[in-house]
Amino acid sequence: MIGTFATGSKTSDWQGGAENGMSGFASWMSGVDLASGAGLLYAARVFSHAQLVLDCELWDLLCSLSEGVGEFDADALAVDVIDAVKPGGHFLDQDHTLANMRRVWQSKFFDRGNWEDWEAAGRPAPKVKATARAKELIETHQPYPLPDGAADEIRRIVEEFEKEHVPVG
Repeated sequence: MIGTFATGSKTSDWQGGAENGMSGFASWMSGVDLASGAGLLYAARVFSHAQLVLDCELWDLLCSLSEGVGEFDADALAVDVIDAVKPGGHFLDQDHTLANMRRVWQSKFFDRGNWEDWEAAGRPAPKVKATARAKELIETHQPYPLPDGAADEIRRIVEEFEKEHVPVG
């Protein structure tokens, strides 16, 4: 387990993304099993739901790196498609492109669209999309129910701890 993320930035911005991307990458490269600090801003003094969503996006990207870049055969490299399209053509209408384009990690919050659509949407930053997603998760999430008897067992453990460790009075 390692403390990572927890940017010094006061808000979900370029500094936060750069710092959390670098610390997350260093943690991932070290082979960490559990990374903590997602969602923290201002050197772990502030928690942000939007930052948590963005940090999860970063971690998802880092974890996708461990899957490698895939095969390097003629089909994966689309050699026949490249020959058919020729220089100056495009690949968007090719069956191979449609069949394979989702195999590569894609961001849910970084804007990769054209300038006009981004401007028409009010120039939203990734934080805007992340905030909306965080609100949606908070409003709609239904946690898995505890197994039968788990609530009673948790109460028993807490009561036992309190008897031994919490002073009366």
